[in-house]
Amino acid sequence: MKPALIRTTLGKEELPPHVENNSYFSFFSELSHSHWSVTTVETLVQMAIFLISVITNIGAFSLVVHERRRTDSTLFTLNLFVADLLFISTIPFIIAVRWTEAWTLGPVACHAVMYSICLSGSVTITTLAAISTDRLLAILKMESTPSLNLRRASGVLLLIWLFTAVAVLPLSLRECVGGNARPGGPITICTLAWPHVRGEIIWNTTFVVLGYLLPGIGIVFSYGKILQVNQNRILFPGAIELTVSASNICSHHRLIKQPFLLPEILYNYPGKQSKEQLITSVSSFIHR
Repeated sequence: MKPALIRTTLGKEELPPHVENNSYFSFFSELSHSHWSVTTVETLVQMAIFLISVITNIGAFSLVVHERRRTDSTLFTLNLFVADLLFISTIPFIIAVRWTEAWTLGPVACHAVMYSICLSGSVTITTLAAISTDRLLAILKMESTPSLNLRRASGVLLLIWLFTAVAVLPLSLRECVGGNARPGGPITICTLAWPHVRGEIIWNTTFVVLGYLLPGIGIVFSYGKILQVNQNRILFPGAIELTVSASNICSHHRLIKQPFLLPEILYNYPGKQSKEQLITSVSSFIHR
């Protein structure tokens, strides 16, 4: 049977009196009593994860900053550390609820905890997609040394945070504190209550597609193309040198205006000519 929901004014909030979906998940609260030893083990494990994650992320953040590598990927990597720290900041709240069983942290924490978890998760995967795209573009642009475009990187990060913050907001607004029936008596929980099932389905589908599916596809596509480039390097050992040389001698020729010619050069490159012969061949190809 689905657990019945009891209306309550705890935290000055009331669960929707007329909802189509009367099944509520307890999220952080245990509906069945656990032995204190089980709770102790859970607490120790979560505290260990919390401490290790904090130390690791802060240490890695400091190391990356100390190296002072001025690239777009550096800023994206730092953003990953920030998102991870935001995620693990919710662990103390979860530990507290494990001991109290009922949700006693109030409605503000109820809204904030789930919001922070979903926000950090979506920011992480979107940032990973940005990193993979940045690496692919660097390879396609034949950048021998990665560069930093502060305006572009900052704009991408700002867009990621703004989009995710707005996308996750409906979830946070639907979080509320209420009473949930259980065999041992009612228990106050922090739960998610949508007024309409249709609205819940629409939001879930949209958020999963935009926040996880599309970035995931972008990651797979970008690294797939990078793998293809690496395979071409093995098949055509001098392709990179040829590409750089061709770019240098043809900066004002139609190779720049017609970049589709370059893959043809690389494809027809036999890999056994000297550097001078390669440059001569490329020049002849461009001016033919």
